[in-house]
This record gives sequence, structure tokens and C-alpha cells, in this order.
Amino acid sequence: MIINRYSFKPIYLQLAEKIHNDIASGKYSPESQLPPEEVLSQEFDVSRITIRNTLKKLENEGLIYRVRGKGTFISPAGQKQKVLIGVISLPTEGHKNLQSLMAGAFMRTQEEHGQLQLIPNEQLKKTIETVKNNPALQTGVIFMYDYELDADTIKLVEDAGIPFIVEGRTIQGCSYQDIDNYDAMKKVTEHLLALGHRRFGLFMMESLIHDHFEERRRGVIETLKSHGIAFDKQMQVSIAVTDDKPIVEFYKLTEKFFQVPEPPTAIISVSDNAAVEIIRWLNHHHYKVPEQVSVTGFDDLAFAGYIDPPLTTIRQDYYSLGYMAADSVFQMMSNYMNRKIQQKVKLELIVRKSTGPVKDF
Repeated sequence: MIINRYSFKPIYLQLAEKIHNDIASGKYSPESQLPPEEVLSQEFDVSRITIRNTLKKLENEGLIYRVRGKGTFISPAGQKQKVLIGVISLPTEGHKNLQSLMAGAFMRTQEEHGQLQLIPNEQLKKTIETVKNNPALQTGVIFMYDYELDADTIKLVEDAGIPFIVEGRTIQGCSYQDIDNYDAMKKVTEHLLALGHRRFGLFMMESLIHDHFEERRRGVIETLKSHGIAFDKQMQVSIAVTDDKPIVEFYKLTEKFFQVPEPPTAIISVSDNAAVEIIRWLNHHHYKVPEQVSVTGFDDLAFAGYIDPPLTTIRQDYYSLGYMAADSVFQMMSNYMNRKIQQKVKLELIVRKSTGPVKDF
């Protein structure tokens, strides 16, 4: 094999691809021994460090295993048990979205005849030390609802050579799966524009954990701008998201939309919980939904289709998101070219009876 030293593909990945193909072609049979590092180094005219990186890559993929004092051997078919580690920082009890994520990841892991192991963030270091040098295991990691995730944690997994994906957050430089909040709110806004609405209220929430709500805000405002409509900043209300925030605060804030001469004919909420309280306030103050005011939410929570009127919203299928995230990790576990997976998942607009055309009264 001739090493292309001008390729964008690192040399150790070129060598990993070469050995991978040799194994697939039968040049190296199961349980046969690879030449020593110094022999491979001379054969390919590369440094010992490059050879070690190559072997580490192949070992993480389950193609080879090492025996201390004896050398490196080709793995027998089916030797390694696939283990998917789900790292979480929230209790699963009471968090149905997280439970659905885990169910999707579990189903995909079952299809691989693997094991799903759920751990809190603080146990990750110990778990990584246990699995990274275990020749019987092939390991991947999903960070699910792990709000304690930081650069040190990512480096810990990267240094161990274990493929991973961050679910629900966009972190540049590593593999992630996130929802496309901007596109979702563009769909909501264009739906309301098509119904004739031109005066909009925006019910915002604020989070220190992620930028999802801000992306939703940007989706609304930039879509309006593209249609020649300037968003009135007085028509935005915001509330900070905290565990002790009473839901009645959503109800109280709705009144601010109607303290102006020309109140909105459509209120866009970045969450279903807030949308329900908006509708409740409108009903109590004799506004008809959707005849006078249309209301939208986000998430399609279990109650969204059963309130009066049923809520137009954006659907997040957490089961599918968990399944997709696990599938991505299994792809990386078998991908010797070490490609990162970075994807934004498009969401579905669910149109129900809380939105309708503008009517004159």
C-alpha cells in the first residue's frame, strides 16, 4: 500500500482502512497474529505512534484485540459484546421524554444484540476505565439529557477512543443529534401567515441549559421578516424556566398581550405547557379560540390533542430520537474511517383546531 501523505485523511486512518480490508478479504484469519508494531512501522514507513493510533482504532472497532506480552490478534467473529452507555443527569422518574428516549435507544440496542447501560454523569469516568481496555466489549456512548456535559467529559471519552453522540444539543467539533428548532418554528409561522395573520404575540421561555428556545424565537422573527413583517418587541413576553416556577405564571403573563391598542390575532408559544395556560386565560376573558385568537405550542405533549380546542403544535417523537441516536453510535462503532455524525432532525407540524383564519368581529 502506498501512503498518500498529501491526503486530508490522516495516515493512521489510511492504514486502518488497509488492515480492515485485509481482514475482510481473508488475508488475516480470525485469531491470527498481526506483525509487531516495529515491523508494521518499517513496512509502511511511518512512526510507531502512527501504528499505535491505527491499532487503537481497529481495537475500538472490535476487529483486533491485544494480549499483554504476546501481541495483537485478529478478533474471532462475534467475540465482542456491544455495549451502549447512556449518560443522563436527570432522574428518569417523572421525565417521560427521557423515558421515551431511553426506550428508543433500548430497542435499537436490542436489534444489535447489545446491552444498554444507563449511568449518571458522575459514574462515567469509572465506567470508561472499566470498558476501554476490555477485549470482550465494543462500547459506544450517548449523552441523553446530560446537562452536566462539559469539555472535560467529552475529552475523557475521546481520549478513550470510544465513539459517542450528544443527543439534544448542538456541540461543534463532536458528533451530535439535535432537533431543528428554527425550521419547526418557520413551519408554525408560515402556517399562521397562510391563514391571514399579521399581528403576532410570542410567548418565550429562557433556559441556561440549551439554546432551543432562542432558536425558536429566531425562527419566528426571521420568517416574519422574510414576509415583510417586522415583529413588534412589545408583543413578546418571557419567563425563566426553573423547577419551582408555578405554571400559573404562564397564565398571568398572557394578559400583557392584550394591554395594547392592537392585540395579536395569533400567539406562538415555545411550549405546550405555556400554550395551555394561554388558552385558559383567553377562555376566562371571553376570547374565542381560534375565531379571535389562534394559539400554537411546541412538543405535542400527551394532553395537546385533548384540550379544548385541540392544540396546533410541533411534534417531537422522543422514542424515534432515541432510536436514531443509538443507530448513529452503532454506525460509528463499525466505521473505521472515523466520520463524525452531526445532524439536525426535522420536526412535524401538527395542525389542530386551536388555529384558524383571521375573522373580523
